[in-house]
Amino acid sequence: MEVRDVTRRAKDGTRSIVAFPLAIVEYNWIMDGVDRFDQFRKRYAVGRRSVKWWHRILYWLIDLAVVNAYIMYQLNRRHHSATDQLSFRLLTDWV
Repeated sequence: MEVRDVTRRAKDGTRSIVAFPLAIVEYNWIMDGVDRFDQFRKRYAVGRRSVKWWHRILYWLIDLAVVNAYIMYQLNRRHHSATDQLSFRLLTDWV
């Protein structure tokens, strides 16, 4: 089993190096992106409550597309003025 060293911070601010299996390190790295997506999506979600299951999937896919477009826009405009997600969604600043 492959092992990687990871730096962890304790509650008192001290840092220590802990060995973790590679699978756990990669899982935590991927979940960081998932958590960030959920954070972006929750702030200005398109989704609405619906009884029909496919409506929920459609709203989630729309949110996914908009958040991904916003992230790509931010990466592309890294050296220019920063635009918040609401302005991006309202099409006021980036057109």
